[in-house]
Amino acid sequence: MKNKGQAWIEFIQIYGWAILIIIVVIGVLFAMGVFKVQPYADFKEGCKTLCKESGLEFKSWHNEGGCIACDCEKVIPISCSD
Repeated sequence: MKNKGQAWIEFIQIYGWAILIIIVVIGVLFAMGVFKVQPYADFKEGCKTLCKESGLEFKSWHNEGGCIACDCEKVIPISCSD
């Protein structure tokens, strides 16, 4: 009976430390912002950059079922010289 109690205590100590370390690591990752969700304003700026790099003009963006969609339109340069 004594050996079962000792085995149980050792089991709790070993796995208790492992669980504590895992909780601390997850807490540090949260504090560092690893799991931070980007606000939608960042997506708007990303769409603007994407359109500009593609030679298009940014119109708008919207969320389609969790996917961000960028609306861009072609920029047509108008020459005023004859």
